[in-house]
Amino acid sequence: MNIVLTREDIINKVKTGEILEDFVISELDLSNLDLKGAVFNRVTFSKVNFFKSDLQNGIFKETLFDQVDLREANLINADLSEAIFVNSNCEKSRFSKAILSEAMFFAEKIPQTDPSKVEISLEEFGFLPFELEDLKVLEISGYSFGKAILKGADFSEAEVNNVQFENTMLDEAIFLKTNLSMSEFENCSMENVKFDKSVLGNTSFKNCSLLSAVFNKSELTGTSFSLVSINAKTDFSEAVFKETKFNNIDLTLLEKKMPVDLSNCEFIKCNLKEVNLSNHNLNNANLSESNLESASFENSDLRGTQFKCCSFKNVNFGKNNLSSADFAGAELKGAKFPGCNLTGTDFSNANLKGADFNRSILEEAVILNGDLTSANFSEAILDYCELTGSRIDNINLNGAKINNTDFQGVDLTRAFIKNTSFTLCNMKKVNLSGMDLTGCNLTDSDLSEANLKKVNLNNANCTQVNFKKADLSLGSMKNALCITADFTESILESADFSGSDLRFSCFAGASLKKTNFQKAKLDRTEFTNADCSEAIFRNANIPFSDFSHAKLLKADLTGADLTQAVLHKIDDKYADWTNSNRKRAEYTDKDLAEAEDWKPPKYK
Repeated sequence: MNIVLTREDIINKVKTGEILEDFVISELDLSNLDLKGAVFNRVTFSKVNFFKSDLQNGIFKETLFDQVDLREANLINADLSEAIFVNSNCEKSRFSKAILSEAMFFAEKIPQTDPSKVEISLEEFGFLPFELEDLKVLEISGYSFGKAILKGADFSEAEVNNVQFENTMLDEAIFLKTNLSMSEFENCSMENVKFDKSVLGNTSFKNCSLLSAVFNKSELTGTSFSLVSINAKTDFSEAVFKETKFNNIDLTLLEKKMPVDLSNCEFIKCNLKEVNLSNHNLNNANLSESNLESASFENSDLRGTQFKCCSFKNVNFGKNNLSSADFAGAELKGAKFPGCNLTGTDFSNANLKGADFNRSILEEAVILNGDLTSANFSEAILDYCELTGSRIDNINLNGAKINNTDFQGVDLTRAFIKNTSFTLCNMKKVNLSGMDLTGCNLTDSDLSEANLKKVNLNNANCTQVNFKKADLSLGSMKNALCITADFTESILESADFSGSDLRFSCFAGASLKKTNFQKAKLDRTEFTNADCSEAIFRNANIPFSDFSHAKLLKADLTGADLTQAVLHKIDDKYADWTNSNRKRAEYTDKDLAEAEDWKPPKYK
């Protein structure tokens, strides 16, 4: 309405209970008035002075307060839903029990006709020439910075849900038992603010100063803090965190000022260097890309925690449960995991140089393309792990129990391996040449096509190991347990199997030149088509074995037991059978030989 209202008009209308709607009220002094219960719907107040006025129980729905002075005003129990406060001063105003749902508080630049008040020139805005001409017609010389002030304002028990605070000064404001759900604070100063027993569900704080702010017993469910400033007096210790989010914040000053339960919370790109997180619950928390150098995690719950691309130099995770944690791409040089549960943990692309996994449990852990140089896995348990593409120079596997783990194509020649167990592992094409694997357990592992030249497997357990096409030349497997091992087409020249248990094994098509089987147990072993030239079977037990088509040129079978062995079409020229037992041995079957040698006739 274009009706101009005076101070007296408003006093009278409020006294009579009249509802004021759709008015524009400008530059009016309404300070120190009793306006309890006033109703102003969709009213615009511009440069109005409500200093110390009593507006208790008033209704200001969808009302605009533009450059209004509301200092020390009483707005207790007022309805300010969807109200807009622009460049207004509400210092020490009382909003207790007020309804401010979907309201807005913000500061914006103010056009100035007085050159002395200009803080931003028109040129700084980058206006187009025709826009500048329009502004000059309006005699606008430039702009000044607006201010939205709520310093010391009291919002106790108010409904401040889904409210926007932008570029607002809220220092020393009080939020006691306040509902701040879904509200947004951006570029606000909130020093010494008190959030006491308030609800901040899905509330966001961006680029705000929270120096010395206290969140006492407040619920921060889904609350987010991004690029906020804090200090040693900022206190979250009594707050309740649930899926609370911190992004790009220096939290080093918050030691002992955080709640113990941080499960499901986020700390993305935060600085937590040297922060003590011992005895904290970080179950399923996300700390990706954060600095955690020298941080402490003693007795913390780290199950399912995400540490992607974090920096962890000199961190000790001693004996923690880190099952299903994610360290992909993390910097873990020298990190310590002794006795940790690392079941299902992901270390893909992580730097684990010199990391200590002594006695840790790594079931179904993933270490793809990681750097394990000089890492210590002594006495650790690795089950169903993936190490494909990882660097393992000088890795320590002494006493480790490794099951169902993939080492395909890995070069282990620089690893420390002593009393190590590799069971059911994929070690196809692995390089172990020249390694001392005395007493190691390789049960059920696949070492096909592996490079095992000059390897020492004395007293090793190689039960049911697949050595197909592996190179074990000049290797030593004395007194090894190799029951049902498969050496098909492998190279075993000058290898030493003396005293080994090779029962039910297969050497079909293998190269066994000068191989030593002295006193070995070779019951029911298959040597078909094997080249055993100059091989030594002295005093070996070879009953029921099959040497069909084998070459035994100059072989030494002195004292060997070949009871019921199959010697069909062997080539034993110059072989030494002295004192061998060939009782009921089966020699060349002429009919079978004829059939094997038969070739179809050639037709012209």
